[in-house]
Amino acid sequence: MSTNKKCHKCHRISAEKRERIAKLMLDIPHMRLDYKKGRWEKKMNEKAKEDK
Repeated sequence: MSTNKKCHKCHRISAEKRERIAKLMLDIPHMRLDYKKGRWEKKMNEKAKEDK
């Protein structure tokens, strides 16, 4: 049996990019929430330092 893939290299690369983008789109909401949480915590820490 042949182990070679039967398609053009550019099509394989595009397919790999589409797979990575699909995975990234699933992770974006979590990444965005982590970013917002980090900014909120930083803001609260600065506010706590000002209150002291």
